[in-house]
This record gives sequence, C-alpha cells and structure tokens, in this order.
Amino acid sequence: MINPKRKLWKWGPIDGYPLYIDHFMEQMISFQNLLKYSWCDALTHMKDGKVLIVVDNKDLYDRGENIFKSFIEPDKTREKYYKLWLGFVDKMVRYVYSLDKEKLKRMSDKELLKAIEYFHVQYDNFWTYGFIPELSNWGGERLLKEGIKNFDSEEFIEIFEALSAPEDLSFYQVEEMELLKTESLEEHQKKYFWIGNGYGGVRVKTVGEFKKERDQISAEEAKKKIEETETFKSRVKKKKQEVIKKYNLSKEVEKLASKLSFSIWWQDYRKKYIFIALHALTLFAKELGRRNNIKLKDLLWYARRDILALAENKIKVDAEERKKGYLSYYKEKENKCVYFFGKKANEILEPYVHIEVSKDIKDIKGLVVSKGKVKGQVRLLSGARHFDSFKEGNILVTAMTSPDYIVAMRKAAAIVTDEGGVTCHAAIVSRELGIPCIVGTKIATRVLRDGEFVEVDADKGVVRKID
Repeated sequence: MINPKRKLWKWGPIDGYPLYIDHFMEQMISFQNLLKYSWCDALTHMKDGKVLIVVDNKDLYDRGENIFKSFIEPDKTREKYYKLWLGFVDKMVRYVYSLDKEKLKRMSDKELLKAIEYFHVQYDNFWTYGFIPELSNWGGERLLKEGIKNFDSEEFIEIFEALSAPEDLSFYQVEEMELLKTESLEEHQKKYFWIGNGYGGVRVKTVGEFKKERDQISAEEAKKKIEETETFKSRVKKKKQEVIKKYNLSKEVEKLASKLSFSIWWQDYRKKYIFIALHALTLFAKELGRRNNIKLKDLLWYARRDILALAENKIKVDAEERKKGYLSYYKEKENKCVYFFGKKANEILEPYVHIEVSKDIKDIKGLVVSKGKVKGQVRLLSGARHFDSFKEGNILVTAMTSPDYIVAMRKAAAIVTDEGGVTCHAAIVSRELGIPCIVGTKIATRVLRDGEFVEVDADKGVVRKID
C-alpha cells in the first residue's frame, strides 16, 4: 500500500472516466510482463467525472531513472522502441479512420467483438510501449538536475527550461498552423475531427467550429503565428546553444538534455493518438449500448475488461455503484490491478487527498517551469465545461492541466497548478506559448478564489494576492 505520509506524486484531478482511463492502468501489467520493468504501486480514483492518480514520489523517480538509462540513453535502443511504437500507432490510426457508426451497426455480434478485440490489441500495445517516455521523463529530469546542480536557483531554472524544451512541434502547433494555411476546411476537419477529445468526453469537431476558430484570427495575426511556428525549432535550438555556451556546460549534460527533450516530446506526441483512440472507444461503446439498451453515460463507467465481457457475453455491470466511487489499485509486486467501488473506494482515497490549509495564506510557493512575471484575474478551472468563460489575459489556476486545456492555455497570461513537475503538460505548453508558469503549489486551488487578482512571479516561484 502507498504510504500517504510520504511525499506523493499526483496526476489530477482532471475530467476522466473508466472507459477512457482504464487502458492506462491495465497496461501497467503488460509493461512489466513484456519489458521486465515496472510501474510502482499506483492508485486511480474516479468520481463525479474526475480522475486522480496517486503514486509514491520517490518510487516513481527511481523507476523512471532505471527506464531512462535502459531505453532512452542508448541510441539504438531508443530508436528501436520508438519505431516499434510507431508501428502500433500506424495500425491503430488506420483502423480508427476506417470506422464509422453505420459500419459498426451492420456488423454481427461476432464481427463487432472481433473488431473491438483487434482495436484493443493495437491500443494495448500503444500504451505498453508508450509508457517508456512517460516513466523515463521523471528519471531523466532527476539525472539532468544532478548534472546542473552547481548553479543558483535562477540560473538552474534558465538552464533546465532551455535544455529540456522539445525541439519538434507539438501536434497542437501543427494543427493550428495547418488550419491557418488550409484552403479546405472540410479536409482539415476530416484530418483533425478528434482534436476536441479528452479523458472526460469525446465529440467530433465540426467544420463550422474550425471556421469560427479561424475567423477569430486576423490575416496579420495568422501570418505572425505561422512564422512563429515555422521558426520554432530553430529558435529552440539557438536558445539551447546560447545557454550551453553561457554556462559552459559539458558535452555529457548536453547529450543527456537532448535525450530528455526527445522523451518529453514523445510523451506529449502520444496525446494525439490517445485522442484518436478515444473516438474509437466511444464508437464501440455507443454501438454496444444500442444493442444492449445501455446509455453512454453508464458505459463511461465500464472498464476495458467490462467492454469485452459485454461484447462477448452481454454481461452488464452496476454503473450506479461505480458512480459513487471507483478505484483501481495497481500492485507492483503482484503485478495486478484490484478494484473497489462505492464507499470503500472513497475511504481508501481519503488519506491521500486530505490537506489542511490556513485561510490567512497570501503567498503561495511552487516550482518555476517557465519564467516571467504578470498580474491578472484568477480563473479557477476544473474541466472543459468551464472553458467558455475563460477570458484573454486571465490567470489559469487548476489542479493540473491536460491536453484539452489548450483552449484556455492559449488565452492565459500565466498558469498556476496544484500538481506537476518540470516535465508536466503545463510546463511543456507554457514554454511553447512563452507565458509564466508555476506548478506543484499543492494548494493554489484551495487558497485562491475565482475573480481575485494576483501577481504571478515565475522568476521567484511565488503567487501573491493583491488588492
């Protein structure tokens, strides 16, 4: 059992349901079986459409360091597993793009089961080998910190921020640039219909939505954005060389940083294919729901094994009990997941989330991942349904960001989170956007109120309430 009194690493709470999250948990088992390395114990809790994952912080970094040294540092090994992963990605994506509602409706029960099983094999492999960058990043982060530890805090932030930055474009940057350039919104929609997906919900983005998004950007602004995107890689490389020269960093540190920045990019790149896979999971769930008279809102609480059991033997689960609390616990030594539902699931979680916070706190401290200083109005976000109310120049305050937060992040003057580290999603995106970001405050969402004004000093890692 994870000791709640030790330092913990938390992912969430963000929008999420078992239908979209459970593959992640179950493939921890395959990861250990196939690659002979393992995750540490991991607790995943879901309730009210929110998901939270908890692990022991030191255990996570220890596993990550072993995996970074084994799979990312050796050039041939890194290239081998990245190409292997791309092969599974290619099979999965081609299959997902071949699916549609009417095609599934015409299938017999046996054909539908076979289709679901085929997809699951590809998606399972996607996750099993896709864990390599996810785990490696924590280990690579610790190794790079050790390599540049002989600098003061501000120098360290500048060095780490520059050296760990991915050099290749994120899929969001590519999509935005292509949207601004395209002559056919219909073709763009066919290619990127999944861009609005997330662990908390799936929908097909329409041509009209893409048009509205593009129409909000002036020709002059579009030209500037395209130029910034096209020069992104050269600017990142130039910044790295400047920092290496400025601080006389060793070749060993430079090589280590290069491998870490690739691993960070790889992890972020995976999210594109997760969004595409979520579309397929939803199509299958809807068709199974139609055949078995189950609503999608209930199927969201079905795990991977439940979907397969429903498709093969029409076995249903008690979704109402799961909605009260759902907990999956991966046990490393036994290499298995155990499940708890309802009251028991919530009781197990409680020691890991209980935090006492003084009401008199005015300054909040955290980890700087992108430097800068701004003032603005706090907007507390807990999920995608609140994004429409987020205004240009607001300070985004949330437990943590996930890929679907990009809509709000592009408008934000700064980002502040409860959880996260120097390689987390908020860190990566804030550097891309060039905005201040402080993560790992633990208490920002509990101390700051919606609408109040704050100063985010991401040079010193402090968020300060102001009148």
